[in-house]
Amino acid sequence: MIFDVKIFLLYHTHQVPVVISTDDAGVLRTDLTRQYVLLATRYPSLHYADIKQMIRNGIQYSFIQPAALKRQQLRQLDAALARFEWQVLRAHRPVITK
Repeated sequence: MIFDVKIFLLYHTHQVPVVISTDDAGVLRTDLTRQYVLLATRYPSLHYADIKQMIRNGIQYSFIQPAALKRQQLRQLDAALARFEWQVLRAHRPVITK
């Protein structure tokens, strides 16, 4: 992540859409997954919903054309996130014993 921490927090506080991205793994020796890990570890005050919105922003504010394709991508993302959330809930539900 190459950005000013204060600017990021200012944008986030004022609800300016933020997108996390990386354009060249060869230059920065990173990938998008590592960027999200850095985001979560550097900004522990961010909630899952904040990070989820940044992921959605990556599609919403992209140059994907036509608009129908963008809507399809958002639906696929929402479905994938719902599956992920269900798996996490299932894995962490309390075990009730008699």
